[in-house]
Amino acid sequence: MTLARVLLSIVATLAIHRSHTAPQPRPSDTKVDAAMLTLNERYFMWWIVTVKTLAWVACIIETMAFLTDKERVEIHATWECGLGTLLSVAGTLLRMWCFRILGQRFTFQLATHDSNRLITTGPYSLCRHPSYLAGSVCFFGTCGVFLTPGSATSLLLARGMRLEAVWVFCVVTFVPTLWARIAREEEMLAREFKEEWTAYCRTVRARLVPGIL
Repeated sequence: MTLARVLLSIVATLAIHRSHTAPQPRPSDTKVDAAMLTLNERYFMWWIVTVKTLAWVACIIETMAFLTDKERVEIHATWECGLGTLLSVAGTLLRMWCFRILGQRFTFQLATHDSNRLITTGPYSLCRHPSYLAGSVCFFGTCGVFLTPGSATSLLLARGMRLEAVWVFCVVTFVPTLWARIAREEEMLAREFKEEWTAYCRTVRARLVPGIL
């Protein structure tokens, strides 16, 4: 087993932890939209915490496997692991850019700000929800680190189920929840900014991926 696998696992875990941690506590002058506190919204917040926890658990598994049995040839660094780490870091950097652009307005809860204004610069000039794009890239990148052949985590999971089933579970639990969250956020923004939001949507048509989605 190579040290590279452990180091890449640590980098990916630190990346998703940073990406999925609120940049600051919710400001006191923000108002959480009570109408948006649906079961799906509560699940979304639970999902964020769960993803970070599972990433750290997987990272610990990789580290312990390295420390206890360095000679296991089936556990090694692969191109999938390297690509996954790269995506995790890239997604986190984009997410941090969104944190910086929105500043105190960036909250993990759907909320309005007393001095709110519609941000249309930086990554928000390319798509309407770049932070969700960044989080998605980071999430699937981290999955690529831990849920591909060559990792101790995938080897452990493969004893009870196929890795393909784990990937399907990740997609099925993540994509619908994210899309529902985007729809609710756009509904809230449309109520708050009205014509300004409509004009912004005409200018920036992409929700997540410029020119595609």
